[in-house]
Amino acid sequence: MIYIISNFCISLLSFWFYEVNNMFYIYDDLMKFAKYPDVIYSGIIRKVFMTIIPVIIFSSFPARILIGLSNLQEIFIYQAILLLVFSGISLTLWQRGLVKYQGRG
Repeated sequence: MIYIISNFCISLLSFWFYEVNNMFYIYDDLMKFAKYPDVIYSGIIRKVFMTIIPVIIFSSFPARILIGLSNLQEIFIYQAILLLVFSGISLTLWQRGLVKYQGRG
């Protein structure tokens, strides 16, 4: 759900920008960071890829649970909070985008 909502947020940028097709390619390129474990990232890069652009949680968290490095309850709470935040962002972008919308045709 976090992946779907973050892609939805990118598509909502089309209310403000005319060409957003390339943003999807950038997001797909960022998804390549998900194939590496989260422990190799540190500092600000780790925080960005865990919260702002949450690409490393898609593969790292399930792998951590399977090998017993993380508690399922902690990860579930973290992902639930992140899902609520991204849902709020997408709802805000949607409402502001509808106000800004100018039909073209």
